[in-house]
Amino acid sequence: CVMLQSLWREENLIYGRIEDTLAKVLYDINIPLSITRLERYASCAYAHFLQYGLKLEPRKEWEVQAADMGNLLHSALEFYFQTMKEKEYNWKSFTEQEKETLLQSCLDHALQDNILSDQVDDARNRYIVRSLKRILTRSIWALSEQIKKGLFVPKAFEVQFHLNFDLAEREVALALQGRIDRVDTYEEDERTFLKVVDYKSGKMSFDLSDLYDGLELQLVVYLDAAIQKEQQEHSKQKVIPAAMFYYSLQDPLLETEEEVTLIEDIRLKKLMPNGLVNDDEKIISCLDGDLKKDSLVIPVSKSEKTGQFSSRSSLAAGKQFQDLITHVRLKIQDMGKEMFAGDVSLNPCQKGQKKACDFCPFSSICGIEEKKDAYRKLKQHSKEEIWEKLKK
Repeated sequence: CVMLQSLWREENLIYGRIEDTLAKVLYDINIPLSITRLERYASCAYAHFLQYGLKLEPRKEWEVQAADMGNLLHSALEFYFQTMKEKEYNWKSFTEQEKETLLQSCLDHALQDNILSDQVDDARNRYIVRSLKRILTRSIWALSEQIKKGLFVPKAFEVQFHLNFDLAEREVALALQGRIDRVDTYEEDERTFLKVVDYKSGKMSFDLSDLYDGLELQLVVYLDAAIQKEQQEHSKQKVIPAAMFYYSLQDPLLETEEEVTLIEDIRLKKLMPNGLVNDDEKIISCLDGDLKKDSLVIPVSKSEKTGQFSSRSSLAAGKQFQDLITHVRLKIQDMGKEMFAGDVSLNPCQKGQKKACDFCPFSSICGIEEKKDAYRKLKQHSKEEIWEKLKK
């Protein structure tokens, strides 16, 4: 406390800085950072200071939150995919009966020793369990169909990683840790094609512009870590990024008058993952062997007239994947340097109608609404602009 008092300068805080020595104390350099924390810093340095420096948090109330539901679904899916791998089940010949049996085992596993187990007779919790099973059933169906249409096979689940970034000017190193929900691979000759999948309990749309500004780092960091890990394990193989995806865990309602035979295709398209795909035609055919016009399992479509990939496709060349990885590494280093230099500026970002303060639990502390022009305006860059910037 004496050390903190000696380092604290209230007049500095007014101007958005604290002493760098104090920053190193508050942001313990021995504790690895999460990607979520870096994204918080990118959206507002002051909110990051309140949450991770002063350790403020909203008052907790006992109830099942969306995050709890997400954790249950993650646990169940990990169990399902791990069992499929360990028992060497074939994704394309796995029967409905076998799937139903394994699904029930997943549900039992997820509900074991969790917040619902002691109150399973409560009506609200029974409803949550039913919802969990419904979403899990739909998610496993969709994820299985996505795998069956291609040649990629799930290889690893809940993959933990650690990445280190040297912040020479700050005389510290920034350690970043995380966990990748799923890594799929396909091997051919001396090449390994790699895909990462991140499960989201809410809707999450990949935004290249947000990625460029440091607001959405997750997928690229996961891809970077997975490539490094795969390369270390198989040094003679050339590891090539194939895709990086968010998959939203949901069971969407359908409003359609289409024939029953088409309903499953419509539902599968609604449950399509979103992200970025390597534009190599070989890789795309390995991700979706049935692609003719609009894919049901990857964000790629073709023009009927020309046979070329349409502008609606979310594609990037192999070199562009590497450009993204390089950009994110530099972005993380820059944020680390600013963070440990003591930058706690009240600088929430605004992009179009979206503001960093929209869902921030600390907006009642900073008084942002009382300040004029306090928002840091970020431009919504087009894909073309971003690829050009990265190339330079």
